[in-house]
Amino acid sequence: MTYKDKEKERKYYKKYSQRSEVKARKKEYRQRPEVKQRHKQKRKEYYIKHREEILKKKKEFYWKNHEEMIKRHKINRINFRKRNPNYCKEWYQKNIEKRRLQNKMYRLKNRKKCLESYRKYKNSEKGKKKLKEYYKKNRERILNRNKNYYKNKENSQRRNQRKKERKNKDINFKIRELLSNSFNRAIKQRIKNRELINFKKSNYDLIAIKLIKELPKDFYEKEYHIDHIKPLCSFNLTKNEEIKIAFLPENHQWLTKSENLSKASKDKLLKIIS
Repeated sequence: MTYKDKEKERKYYKKYSQRSEVKARKKEYRQRPEVKQRHKQKRKEYYIKHREEILKKKKEFYWKNHEEMIKRHKINRINFRKRNPNYCKEWYQKNIEKRRLQNKMYRLKNRKKCLESYRKYKNSEKGKKKLKEYYKKNRERILNRNKNYYKNKENSQRRNQRKKERKNKDINFKIRELLSNSFNRAIKQRIKNRELINFKKSNYDLIAIKLIKELPKDFYEKEYHIDHIKPLCSFNLTKNEEIKIAFLPENHQWLTKSENLSKASKDKLLKIIS
């Protein structure tokens, strides 16, 4: 068959396929369940054989037309939501357990990524507003959930274990923990004061810098405590000004556990005598 004959054939088939009778016959044929199954099987086999090539072409096409694709997806989503306003809610309610499991598995696999994205969202203006609104609506439920979490012995043991491990690795964290414990014990009644909370946050870094510079050589061999050079019992902790003086960086030093305990007992005696 010559080239001219082939061209004639193509032209004939084009005209033939455009007839209304032929189109109706094709449509009827494709809608048969046997034909659908056969075509599906063929597509599957083809995809398995040429998977890498197909994915490569898809990627290339997507990145060539990246902006257009994003615009098209947005338009499609908006149109779909207009046509089916309750579809997403209904689908989620039907597959709620399935979605929870999928989300849980994803979070476990991509823990660092999820934490970073949540931190960014939390610090953004949009995130702050939405989290505030959510907390106002679900305040009682959140408080009850937190109470139950902290009451659970397994959770508290796991949390304490994590803290111990982190204290051994991170000196800054250890210093912060020791400082926060002493600060909270000293001003439990006045901890809700915003001025003191801001002072606590800003002063921790300065104290930590001072203590890291004066870190003992046998720090990891012996158990050390953070000691107040001028003891807290000598201050009137009902006054904000005296709390600030008590928790200045210059009033902190390292002492071994035994030295700190003996010093504390002496301070208590002096207070009783005076």
